[in-house]
Amino acid sequence: MSLFNTRDKQLVDKNPYLRLPEESSDPNANILDPMLFQSVLHRTIDEEKFPLPAGYRTRINDCRWRIQNLLGNVNEETWTSMCKAALRGMTNTIHNSQPNGTWAPCEYESRIAQNAKTQESFLEVVVRFVDTNNAAELAYQDGRPVVSVTVQSPGLDQKTLDSLSQRSTDPEIKAALLMLTQLVAKQQTSSEDLPAKPLRKVEEDARLPVAAKKKVEPSAPNIDRAALDALANLPTLKREE
Repeated sequence: MSLFNTRDKQLVDKNPYLRLPEESSDPNANILDPMLFQSVLHRTIDEEKFPLPAGYRTRINDCRWRIQNLLGNVNEETWTSMCKAALRGMTNTIHNSQPNGTWAPCEYESRIAQNAKTQESFLEVVVRFVDTNNAAELAYQDGRPVVSVTVQSPGLDQKTLDSLSQRSTDPEIKAALLMLTQLVAKQQTSSEDLPAKPLRKVEEDARLPVAAKKKVEPSAPNIDRAALDALANLPTLKREE
């Protein structure tokens, strides 16, 4: 028997009221040991822990409890439920800003710290979460997600230009091709949810000079300008007087 036990026995023999209560075997008894709170917290996180792959995006969140509010007020079952609820709350907080990922705890640290000013003790835990999908990072501007949209406009290849050059002696075909180009420009503008610009009336008179025909070209930034210039510069059929 150690000296401490001998001393305690002598004190209890002199004053039976100093006898410490025996530990209860009731599993539903409230927790009186602060370290038990910490061990149950670790066990709860370990059950949902996911290994951290290299290069995956992560987020950090934290939670804390006042020890004096827990001691003698909750049992192990209730405390386990509180830890799981706290873990879900931290996960939901991250999911609110990055909903395209599946978040799971991968690392954590906990400690029992004391506030030097109030002398209150807190159980604190910091958890690192990893996106198991490793999805792309979502950016926000004015509270709205920023979406990057790339619009690709089909251009006229060299084979099409050669075909147009061979048919350049027919002014009606030339006017029809120019009208088709305008329709494509209108469809591309509508696909980008932009207001379509009114099309100009195409002059069908083949006797007009080339300079006058350039004025009817639509303002379509998504159409290959080289193709439009090639159409405008094609020679026209001259009628014999």
